[in-house]
Amino acid sequence: MTPLLDSYKVEPVLWETIAVLAVAGACGAAMANRGVAIFHDALRSLLPERMEGRMSRQQWNSTALHLSLGLLLGFGLPFSLISGIFLNHGLWLGTDLIGTWFPGAAERGPMWTRQKLLGLVGAILAGALYGGMLALALEGVAELFESLPVGGPRAVEELATPILLTFAVVPALALAYEYGAKHGLLIFFVTLLSRQGAILLGAQRPDDWVVALGMALFLSYALRGGTRKELLEPGIRGNAFPVQGMVRIRRNLPVVAVLGAVYGLACHRMIMMEGPQALIMLAQGDKPAAIGFTLVRTISFAPLKALSSLATGVFALDGLGFVAIAGLISPNAVVAGVAGAVVMSAEALSLRLIVDSLERFPGVLRAADNLRMAMTKLLEIGSLVGSLMMAQRIIPGLGFATVAGAYTLNEVAGTPVVRAAIGPVAVILLGVAVKALVALRLVPLG
Repeated sequence: MTPLLDSYKVEPVLWETIAVLAVAGACGAAMANRGVAIFHDALRSLLPERMEGRMSRQQWNSTALHLSLGLLLGFGLPFSLISGIFLNHGLWLGTDLIGTWFPGAAERGPMWTRQKLLGLVGAILAGALYGGMLALALEGVAELFESLPVGGPRAVEELATPILLTFAVVPALALAYEYGAKHGLLIFFVTLLSRQGAILLGAQRPDDWVVALGMALFLSYALRGGTRKELLEPGIRGNAFPVQGMVRIRRNLPVVAVLGAVYGLACHRMIMMEGPQALIMLAQGDKPAAIGFTLVRTISFAPLKALSSLATGVFALDGLGFVAIAGLISPNAVVAGVAGAVVMSAEALSLRLIVDSLERFPGVLRAADNLRMAMTKLLEIGSLVGSLMMAQRIIPGLGFATVAGAYTLNEVAGTPVVRAAIGPVAVILLGVAVKALVALRLVPLG
């Protein structure tokens, strides 16, 4: 990230970040306002209640704020501020709130009225302003961290190392959740041995090969899981979903394609990213690892997103996850934009196919749930260890104690801050405090 001000001129890279986040914010707020797409999974499931008049505006706003604000402040923003790249949670959880606060498709009456049109315009302007302001805030905090002993690339490296090293254990832990500790332990030993074997064979990136092997074993278990009886359970069968949901999503396909283009471009330019693990890897310059993390995250979330989107007729604002991969592997910005539009459109059109596939292989749905649990648990561990290392670099002794104390107090308080983010939150606050103490000459820097 470049300095916020340089001889009273904003750097072009910052202008690009502001522009992309403003457009993405405007798109997110507009789609939430019109009930086309919502980022938060729980809100996406509740939106039909609001649109059909079973939930008042006051109830909706209260519920949306309760569900999104803590995740936004305690998860989306900390990882964004630490890495200098925006986690999509930090933007689109906010646009969910902005878009649905203005009068929109959920209001009773004709689809378009003067009030609803003004509401849409207000949502677009507020969403764009929100995205632009977040870009400026991100730049300011990035400048703060550059001035600390562990600022810049070293800060990201401290956080990235434990997150990357624990990633190889994800398939083993996911299998343990589903089939028990014995199966998990077996895959765990296979993982460790294969990693050492890859090192002996001279592999440049042994962890990538290990994750690929672990995921192959994990998916083989998942495809064999489930019985024919499970296919009849409610919520799994594709024909149990209303046809109107798919029709509604297809009707809004042009808008979905525009959003995909913006998101694909944002990922290609490393302005936004999906998932904190991929975010940290990308900030460190490790694009292959970022792609691997994003692919595993997509596999774990796609079934849930497809089910909720088809059931409600409200698409996931970030799609199923493949747009981020398309943006990362694209050779230039133009290709990234086109690929993002095509991929997100394909995701929207494939919802019925995905749900039908889940009916055929019900074990995949359970496997995806377990994969999410495993990724979350290991992210919590990696993030805590990395934050302890960062804090120790900022101010030895006191830094370690600060993060450890923040984590334990957060547990006692019932985890108001997400476990994976409490370490980065503590580091950010510690950095601000140390910067202030240095300015007052109460703590030597260096």
